[in-house]
This record gives sequence, C-alpha cells and structure tokens, in this order.
Amino acid sequence: MGAAEAAAPIEVTVRLATRDDLRAILGLLGQMHLEVGIGTLDPHKTTASVAQVIDNGIPLLALKGDTPIGTMGLEEVAWWYSRDTYLGDRWNFVLREHRASKAAAMLRDTAKGIARKSSLPLLLASLGGEDHDRKRLFFRRGGLKEIGATFMMEA
Repeated sequence: MGAAEAAAPIEVTVRLATRDDLRAILGLLGQMHLEVGIGTLDPHKTTASVAQVIDNGIPLLALKGDTPIGTMGLEEVAWWYSRDTYLGDRWNFVLREHRASKAAAMLRDTAKGIARKSSLPLLLASLGGEDHDRKRLFFRRGGLKEIGATFMMEA
C-alpha cells in the first residue's frame, strides 16, 4: 500500500440496517436522547420501537468505514384524516463529531430517493436539541419545504 492509499479518507456510506445493527442504533439513539433531552428514556420501549422499524420499516445506518455514525428510521404512516400515506422519520441523528461529514445529507437524500421510488411524500422532522436555524437550512437546501412548526410547553 502506497502513502497516497494510506492517507485516503475513510468513506461515509449509508445502507439498510438489520437486526444485527440493533445495538449500534440504540447506542446512537441514546446519544440523541442526551442531546434532545425531552422525556425520560425507557430502554425497553426504545428497543421495541427500533426493532419495529427494523422489521417493518426502513432503517438506515450511516457508517464511516465500519463505524456507525448516524441513523434514520423511516415508516410509512397514514395521515390521521385520510387513508393516504407518507414516509416519515421516527428518528434522524448523526453524531455531533460527524455532522461536518456528508452523513446527514446522505441519510436525507437516501430517504428522498426511497420516497420518490415509492411515490410517497416525505416528512422529516427536527425536534429538540439546538441550532434550529441551521437544521431548517439543511432541509431546505436538500429540496424539502417547511410546512409548519412544532411547539411545546414544559410540564
């Protein structure tokens, strides 16, 4: 192996997650909960929810080399007022130290491709955390339009 090959950056990839990735996804989502800080974390419910998406939805995993650095869980959901469905995210997260990578854009764009192929609208949300203006701009630059806002009153 030459010096140029040794210095090559490790590529970020996105693939469908499997049951073998459950532990890695749960680790990432534990980090997400620490950042978002809404509600208490119920490990059993979290595990069941992630397993549900792995088994019946579209679980995505972003990797840098073999290391999981981000994830998105998609499900086809019916509008509350219609039989029509859309593709929505249950979660969408990239580790803070990898947010300058292409992982978030690759997850978003993979979701867009899946929605397009399925002829479904795509709804991606950003709840909690910080830096809401940057997140809005990220989704807009990705070709998504803002359709509302979410508000919360602390208990």
